[in-house]
Amino acid sequence: MASCEDDGKIECELKVTVEQDDGTPVEGAEIAVRYPVGIKVNSGGGFPTDRHETSKTASNSKGEAALNYQTVSSPEGLLWIKKKDFYPSIYQEHSWKKSGGRVNNYLAEIKAILNPIKNPIPMHAYSNIGGMEKIVKIPEIGENYGFDLMLAEALPPLGNGKTADFTFVIEGVYRGAGSNDMSLKITFPSIHDGVIEFKTPQRVGMREPQISGSQLLSEHLAPEAGYVPEIIRTTKRVSLTQPADKNDDIHRNFYFRTRTQVDADGQIVSANYGKIYGDFHFTGANSDWGYIATLALITTYFNPVPNERNVEFDPKRNLNPEGNVHEP
Repeated sequence: MASCEDDGKIECELKVTVEQDDGTPVEGAEIAVRYPVGIKVNSGGGFPTDRHETSKTASNSKGEAALNYQTVSSPEGLLWIKKKDFYPSIYQEHSWKKSGGRVNNYLAEIKAILNPIKNPIPMHAYSNIGGMEKIVKIPEIGENYGFDLMLAEALPPLGNGKTADFTFVIEGVYRGAGSNDMSLKITFPSIHDGVIEFKTPQRVGMREPQISGSQLLSEHLAPEAGYVPEIIRTTKRVSLTQPADKNDDIHRNFYFRTRTQVDADGQIVSANYGKIYGDFHFTGANSDWGYIATLALITTYFNPVPNERNVEFDPKRNLNPEGNVHEP
């Protein structure tokens, strides 16, 4: 968040426009911002904490609203927006600029998206946000392995998956934990299978569960066409003292189509759809641990109904008995 060089109170104006994902204004959305107003002393003798207040308003017929409030030290405020029959949205970071000709006045303008709740369905959903239990540990270069998107894990010998929705293989050179130049080729078995990339506002980190924006990150339906059957992720490291150079992206997410069957004319007669929140994260490792690299998918959603493109997940009806997914 923007910082202010002057001590004292900061006057903040937060202008919000609330829309559906198709640009339709949302009237009557509750808009609230929580912001620090001072320090709260810990009576038990521990460290003091910030003292916060909350201001609320509602969007008008154009989906517009404004909140004016006063903070300390810097312009900030956690913004959340909600309305019945819509997924809530949360915004943690704002682009503030000085306003009104006074050094302590700041303005931020936010275009917020509220996605409507349409038809949440049961899906096989699994998240690695916690302990990364199903991270794939890859032991060697040049060996092909399979990955089951419904069960969210690799096939034997690397996991307990049953169906290879895609295969993956490491190519390149591995000299050690601090010296490697490798790529991971991910290939779907049919030219009709594959992934379509979509991006969301930035996470704080690779496994950060909260992303600025709508609780529903994806569209309600996976696309009908445009799936790419192969992608490549790379990692390169020249020294343990330097970070790896990788081409993964914490903004990236995917829709997928897999297990596709076609008729004699090449027309699709059956396929399964789903989505992945997060990238195909490929990272070098230390061979002393028994593997040279890892593949991690953060959160996977698999619709088991053939030809059903709905990817609006109902967290109360997870078909994965190990599922720990709380986001649609």
